[in-house]
Amino acid sequence: MQPEAQAALRRVWLNQELARYRQRSAAQPDNFEAWRHIGRLYWELGEIEQAIEALEKALALQPDDRECLFGQIVACLALNRNEAALTASTRLLERFPNDAQILLRQIEALRRLKRPQEALTACERAQTLPLSTEQCLEVLHHQASLEFQLGQWEKSLAFIDDGLALASVNADWRLNRARLLNRLRRCEESLAELEPLIAVPAVEFAARCAKARALAMLWRFDEADAILNDLQAHYPHAALEREFEPWRLPDETLPDSLHKRYTGRGLYMMQTFEAQKECDWTDWEAMTAHLDELLGDALRYGFVAGLEPHRLLSLPMDPAQHLAVARAQATAVDTLMAPARQKLAIHWAPRQDDERLRIGYVSGDFRDHATAHLIRKLFRVHDRARFEIFGYSLRPGDGSYYWQDISQTCDRFVELHGLSNAEAATRIAADGVHILVDLHGYTRFARPEIFALRPAPVQVAFLG
Repeated sequence: MQPEAQAALRRVWLNQELARYRQRSAAQPDNFEAWRHIGRLYWELGEIEQAIEALEKALALQPDDRECLFGQIVACLALNRNEAALTASTRLLERFPNDAQILLRQIEALRRLKRPQEALTACERAQTLPLSTEQCLEVLHHQASLEFQLGQWEKSLAFIDDGLALASVNADWRLNRARLLNRLRRCEESLAELEPLIAVPAVEFAARCAKARALAMLWRFDEADAILNDLQAHYPHAALEREFEPWRLPDETLPDSLHKRYTGRGLYMMQTFEAQKECDWTDWEAMTAHLDELLGDALRYGFVAGLEPHRLLSLPMDPAQHLAVARAQATAVDTLMAPARQKLAIHWAPRQDDERLRIGYVSGDFRDHATAHLIRKLFRVHDRARFEIFGYSLRPGDGSYYWQDISQTCDRFVELHGLSNAEAATRIAADGVHILVDLHGYTRFARPEIFALRPAPVQVAFLG
């Protein structure tokens, strides 16, 4: 029997069992075993909310049951209810202080809650307990990850090496070791670590990305570009973005937006900027001495990771160079959106003499952000007899005071998040906006593609 058929049959059986136990719990609401079994069945069916509800009913009958409490921890982690998982794990550890399974789940909750020091302390405690090899590796993985988050590259590498002493052929651990070596500027060692991994299908893509980064750090740009050009020809942009810019949100780059180009020079600059955040100025003199060469990719491709116009403002560049880089991106955006602009064929209705001037403000930072801090009161001070104010938000609200104040003081506040650039431009044009203000410039979450579609007759940039 095929695995798919087996899984389908298993699901049928699980639903039959669930119906049977639900009947039992309805007839016997104080039946602890029935509720516990219902929780197990819902968990296996992937219905985690219902599993938690069943486990809570079981725990109301037997508050200290280990299986139900542990199931609650695991289910909360699956739903990213990390505070609840931490509370449940703390409660259970009071009864079972030497239970490694529970402690490992507590470490995971602390890690997700960005409490690295507490998580590291819990890891040290876990290492005093009898652990299986798999559990030892899990603890070491947490320690390496937590030290990495804290910027302790050497400590992180030491934990990786300890893990490899237990699982020397683990490709994922070797890949992480190579990435750490890149961070430590030990790029030749990284290349030696990566070469055999490129032949391992499960990590081949990530290993090639790491190799391109190592080559870029060694100023072997042509070799890095050969790898990157091949990757960009055969893999979706989202996969490359996850590898080179993992901080980006899953839906941050839209399908109809200008996608960044990844180049060797761009990766080198990206790594240099990251180092400067740590006050590491090792590459400063070499980088500034070769700026003309390094900027060439931005002028060639228009939008290059590591060579973004806003990021370059911190460098000692001639203003003409800043302008050239920004103009290259503007040209690339305009070229990309030209077919859509022709297809939409947006027409602006002439403004009537007695009609209020409609002004639209576009931003993804109508939230607890510096932009909102500066312009919060702007929207309320327009003369409403002369102006009608539209706010167009590129990101979901964060519920902050700034979000609430701005959204409530606009005459109309429109969510563009989730719309394509063409859909967003169409919506703005339908509102009959006369002046459209870009509050982003070339900062993160900007969508210049909307403006390239010309949804308003007058478009200006301000603040961003």
